[in-house]
Amino acid sequence: MSIVEPYQQNHLLSIGAHIHHINVFAATSAAVPDISIVQFITPSITPYYNNNPGYGILNIDDSALTVENFIFHFMQLEDYHRFKIVNFVEYDPAKLGGFDLNDAQSVRDF
Repeated sequence: MSIVEPYQQNHLLSIGAHIHHINVFAATSAAVPDISIVQFITPSITPYYNNNPGYGILNIDDSALTVENFIFHFMQLEDYHRFKIVNFVEYDPAKLGGFDLNDAQSVRDF
């Protein structure tokens, strides 16, 4: 966290690696008590381990330099396995959780 602290005024969102689901959080740090960065771990696009593959679309307001939304789409593998139908479900974690992607404390409070 101490690496990104000096730049957090210019840091909109931290996106990292992948898991087979999605995770959003705003870490706290004893070493950097005023850290205020929202972080996402994005879904995997592979159905390996039989998880629903997914991808995210990030929308940023260029003039305000804020995150408008981060919408994820997950393929429903069960529909494909049973019926050979490719079906995606849309998931908006901020809308569903009622938190602001631009406000680390809002994410923490969730």
